[in-house]
Amino acid sequence: TTKQTWARRRGLRPGGGAGRPIVGGALRTGIRASPHDRMAGMRLSLRCAGLVVAAALGVAGGCSSKPDTIVVVTVAGLRADAVDRAAAPRIAGLGAPRIAVAPAPQTTLALAAVAAGRAPQEMGLEHGDLARLPQGATTLAEELKRRGFATAAFVGQADVTPLSGLARGFDAWSGPEASGDRAVSADEAAEVASRSGFTPAAELAAKAAAWLKERAGEKRLFLWVHFAEIPAAVSYSGEPPRAAYGRGLAAVDAALGSLIDALDASGRKGRVLVVLSPHGLALGDEGETLAGLGLQESVLRAPFWIVGGRGAAGAATAPLTALRGEILARAGLGGAPAAAAETTATT
Repeated sequence: TTKQTWARRRGLRPGGGAGRPIVGGALRTGIRASPHDRMAGMRLSLRCAGLVVAAALGVAGGCSSKPDTIVVVTVAGLRADAVDRAAAPRIAGLGAPRIAVAPAPQTTLALAAVAAGRAPQEMGLEHGDLARLPQGATTLAEELKRRGFATAAFVGQADVTPLSGLARGFDAWSGPEASGDRAVSADEAAEVASRSGFTPAAELAAKAAAWLKERAGEKRLFLWVHFAEIPAAVSYSGEPPRAAYGRGLAAVDAALGSLIDALDASGRKGRVLVVLSPHGLALGDEGETLAGLGLQESVLRAPFWIVGGRGAAGAATAPLTALRGEILARAGLGGAPAAAAETTATT
């Protein structure tokens, strides 16, 4: 009867008593579940079975709460054509990379595009060392802090200075100070140290791991780690560029592995892990060793990975500016998957 059908579809016993929900089969009363009920049960079973797999991988599933930990690791100089299991087993273990098209071949400008989700030229930024984010550009850290995240940044490159505005929104910032010649005013010059350089990847990873341990009681965490080992090795080692690149990549890969191990040990399973390159290095392509002079494909096409969180991945090739939106989307905080890539760049 119509009444029995209505009751069966709601998991009730015909006659008015509450019964066990129908999940993929008939009730023990002998009433057969409808095709609609069986399909709903199958979907629920598959969805929650996925939670078991997701929990093992440290990924938030669809039946769980929003991810409580967002970790963004930026690797200066990482090239899309130089990531394989032999050279970088921990990075390669993240899976096949997607490609981000950098809006500029300069680290600070590219990082500003990720932080603000806007192209540098839209924000009036033209030169990395002198870039200053406008007040109207809300950084990813500011957005997450507003949503209740404890935030910290561990930066290994002096070019990426707090003066740029990238430090906005972080409760803690650790990194080598920029030299005075990167200041754009006398006031800024008085604030910065007279030394410059980079912090080794292993040291940065250890500091970040210690912060994670100290913040174990926090409900929500956002951590940014910026490795500069690759350009530092190419710039200062005196080795052939590609040999130096390989040595720097090995150091970064080991440091990333130790950071992932620290995340696993922290027990924070509901997390989004982002590993991305702001741009690659030329390594001799078109006569350039580092980056910033030309618009080589090896420099502007940078690999990235977004692991965990909610929803599907965006486009296989996306503009660097779109990553902020996808990070928020994967964390269940709005945003959208990265759309198709743009092709323009700032010189």
